[in-house]
Amino acid sequence: LGDDHNRKGFRQRSNLITHMRQVHTGERPYSCHYCGKCFKLKGHMTEHIRTHTGEKPFSCHICDKSFNRGSTLRKHVLAKHKEERPYKCGDCDELFTERLLMKRHMRKVHDGNK
Repeated sequence: LGDDHNRKGFRQRSNLITHMRQVHTGERPYSCHYCGKCFKLKGHMTEHIRTHTGEKPFSCHICDKSFNRGSTLRKHVLAKHKEERPYKCGDCDELFTERLLMKRHMRKVHDGNK
């Protein structure tokens, strides 16, 4: 599947449709049922709706502060907790800011121990 305008190829039809929407057609098929604002991508609409509902599904694992976007949480962790590393590898004592990063380290470095 391809875009004849700029010769990009896509393996999945959904990726081509998303590309066409974002770059070429200007179509905005997703609308907020609170205020009517329209979006090209469903994910962008979902993030926007959280401004109306107050939902904050992304929580900091260090201080439990919550955010409506994952990107805002990542910025928070870097700005407020860049020196804090509460997760410690049991094999080599290396410290990590996130449990997931520690587990990934253990799989790669210590062959999945623990």
